[in-house]
Amino acid sequence: MVGRHYSQGEKRALNIVWDASGQYGTYPPFLAVRHDEPSFYMNLIIGLSQKWLDIDSLNSFFLSYSGASKASDYDAIVWLCLENWLFHRELPERPVLKSLRHEYAASFCANEGTLSRQQMMVNDTSVIAVSRAHWASVAGEKTPHLSSHEKKILSLAEYEDSNATTDDVVEHLKILLMEGFHFSDFRMDADHVKAAAGPMRDFLSMLMRHEYRHVDSLLNRQDIISGYGSGAYGSVRDKHVSGRSDADTDYVRACFGPCILSDKEMHILHNELCTGTHELCDLWVAGTHKPSDGRVSEAALVDEQTKAQMDKNRSFYQKNFTLIEGSVKKLSSELESVLSAFMEPLPVEAKAGKLISEKAWRMPVLDDTEIFEKPGDEVESAVTVDLLLDASASRSASQEQIASQAYIIAKALEHVHIRCRIMDFHSLRGYTVLQILKGYNSNDDRGIFQYSAAGWNRDGLALSLAGRLMEADAGEAAKRIFFIMTDANPSDSTKVPPEGKDVFMHEYGGETGLDDTQKAVTTLQNAGITTGAIFTGPDLYVKNVKRIYGEHFVRIRHVEDLAGGVSELLQKLLARQGGQGTVLLSD
Repeated sequence: MVGRHYSQGEKRALNIVWDASGQYGTYPPFLAVRHDEPSFYMNLIIGLSQKWLDIDSLNSFFLSYSGASKASDYDAIVWLCLENWLFHRELPERPVLKSLRHEYAASFCANEGTLSRQQMMVNDTSVIAVSRAHWASVAGEKTPHLSSHEKKILSLAEYEDSNATTDDVVEHLKILLMEGFHFSDFRMDADHVKAAAGPMRDFLSMLMRHEYRHVDSLLNRQDIISGYGSGAYGSVRDKHVSGRSDADTDYVRACFGPCILSDKEMHILHNELCTGTHELCDLWVAGTHKPSDGRVSEAALVDEQTKAQMDKNRSFYQKNFTLIEGSVKKLSSELESVLSAFMEPLPVEAKAGKLISEKAWRMPVLDDTEIFEKPGDEVESAVTVDLLLDASASRSASQEQIASQAYIIAKALEHVHIRCRIMDFHSLRGYTVLQILKGYNSNDDRGIFQYSAAGWNRDGLALSLAGRLMEADAGEAAKRIFFIMTDANPSDSTKVPPEGKDVFMHEYGGETGLDDTQKAVTTLQNAGITTGAIFTGPDLYVKNVKRIYGEHFVRIRHVEDLAGGVSELLQKLLARQGGQGTVLLSD
């Protein structure tokens, strides 16, 4: 077994856990660390879970739903319930918990709007609403409005039976998931049973891999607890601090297919882009074909998951056919009007018109009268569009909508004879993977519906890579437009190496992620590429999109608003700098 190395913040968190549990030298599967700063109260709760509950039974329960598509949501609500039960169980012995809990709740209420995506990746809005209501109540603040179903979840989560045994607690947690989220498919295969029954280190070895180098997976569940309440929780396995291994490269190749650029081209891109903040990263550019590779056992499961999501994307399209195709027609009309100034008829040789000076000699020498040119009937666009889709796990709840939105944009551009390329991107195992779903010269839109969300999103590196490809492949287009659909909240598991006076690595997320993405946008602007965003994310991230893209964004709430929003922003951006632009679609 490879020994795990902890950052300074994680070491402090471990000490808090050990002090609370009284079990020194154990390594819990959860630590409450944010930006390498431990949460005293939440690590205290983790330690109390080892004090009052049979940890093997609890781990067995976590494993029983680990394959569920909403496992991250379930983790969050389960820990909300555990916090409440453990607080009331320990309070008689440790009265100071009351003030610690109130302090934590007040901090949560004050800072919930600053969370990074990895810290609050739960996609079920009821989990977020219930967490807010719980901590607002603890802090003595006004609680947000909850639906009747959310009130039921909150009631189940605020479990207080101080006489309950571990079995009672686990049974209640199952009821919470069954009644609150209609989940009942608790499974325990042989490997899970073995892990849960063995020592804690065996459990950690299987589930968390125990290497400090992270082992991101494209399967839906990215980490055992991806966001709890205030975002203090984070899976300790998702910290990348060492270089990529052959196993990482094999995994990326197996899941995405071979890199479509040459080794020389990738070497150049790596040397130019994987520096500074991205020094520990690497790049991969793939096509639409993602073959299953027998050398990597998980690749077949990833392939099955992708195909299942493709079926969902197509089903969503069929169900909403009238609305989607209507949006295509509306956007086509809007784009035709906006881009009319950039649609130029191809010149043809003629006997009258504008003189072609280099051919003037042909008239007296060869008696050739066709030395003039005039506009012909064939029209050529001076615009090329790239559309990049954020395909990180935070988009899991919106995959069908994103695929359809991308389809609408692609088809509308096709109708007005604009060359368009569709790409998506993931970040995992140190790689930022850019996948081409539709090429410039293809009208085959089937690849768009292959869109599937998993992994992380290192926006700054993805923008830079896509921008380089656009510069290389867009040809002689006078106006190169670049759209990106994202939640405007960059976050990646691969850490940022020490910079300046810093001696420790830190997370790519929060302020670091926003600053890096803003820097990438500035670089595009300095290269003559105008930037803007169409934002359809939650209120929580409005300030992010303003910070990264300034005033150049519009917010879209419904599919039927897409046409007007895209055309409005496109017109504004094209007018701003003579039409040369990159438009960033924020989802």
